[in-house]
Amino acid sequence: IYLSIYLSGFIIWVIFNTSPAPQNSGIIAAPRGSSHPSIVPYQGFATSDGHVVVAANNDTQFRDLAEAMGWPWLSSNPMFSTNELRVENRWASIKSLFA
Repeated sequence: IYLSIYLSGFIIWVIFNTSPAPQNSGIIAAPRGSSHPSIVPYQGFATSDGHVVVAANNDTQFRDLAEAMGWPWLSSNPMFSTNELRVENRWASIKSLFA
């Protein structure tokens, strides 16, 4: 696979969601690793043979992800049915998917 990325544009994209947070709220965010502050799941995970990045940017993608992983019931769980709820229940969401 060949991937061409405009590096400075990518860096701006990566920091865009977190850099204005302290300015707007006065709260300095704790380090998040590769996770996204407003999308769950959206981060890297260690596996037995390396790493994988999982991103479900919307509820439809989350339903498709849950089904592909063999857990279609997960997307209908009241704690995880919308991205807003998955963000609110971030650690339970991640644990359910990748424990």
